[in-house]
Amino acid sequence: MPPKRRRKGLSRPRVRQKGTPGFANTYTLATPHTRLDAGDYTLNTALYISATANDSSPMGGDKVDNKNTTFTVTAPSEYAIKLSISQDKHIFKKSELTANPNITLNIGYNAASASSAITLELQKKVGETYLTQTNLIEGASVGDDTFTVNGFGLIAISSRGSDAGYFDVTLTLKSSELTPGATYRILAKVSASGEKTQAVYNIVVVR
Repeated sequence: MPPKRRRKGLSRPRVRQKGTPGFANTYTLATPHTRLDAGDYTLNTALYISATANDSSPMGGDKVDNKNTTFTVTAPSEYAIKLSISQDKHIFKKSELTANPNITLNIGYNAASASSAITLELQKKVGETYLTQTNLIEGASVGDDTFTVNGFGLIAISSRGSDAGYFDVTLTLKSSELTPGATYRILAKVSASGEKTQAVYNIVVVR
């Protein structure tokens, strides 16, 4: 019997990795050259028994199960922010921060408005939640411009006169107030006209 031809325009990715019977197995379907339009989609997953003992023909055997999973693709937001730090690490010794309490934040943003606001805050993990701290930041600077922390623990920075771009912020911590063994996160938000999005960077302070 001649082999079945695949219908033009359809994609059937082959997964050759064997799963573990009786356990959950995770597979990633990458589509680097495909951009999905916004909308609702259905992903069909079929389980086949290989026609050969060495798995060289994974879809040549019988189909034993079939499942559908629905997902939604949303249109990209006009607002985005990316946060990293020049030190490129997440764990800091307290003695290290005592000697140099400055952390350089690298911020990239897209705000669709030159008058958008960017705010920074430092939060501490307490139990299962993160709480904004009002006494852990000495101040911040962007070039020659300096910024202070308000009573809510927020530092407000304008979007530098552009609706998109990159800039560095030097964040000066009150290292004496940091708790060894605690987890903190720097939270950056960009907002305009009521819309906002955020990015976080976690840091852990050790002895």
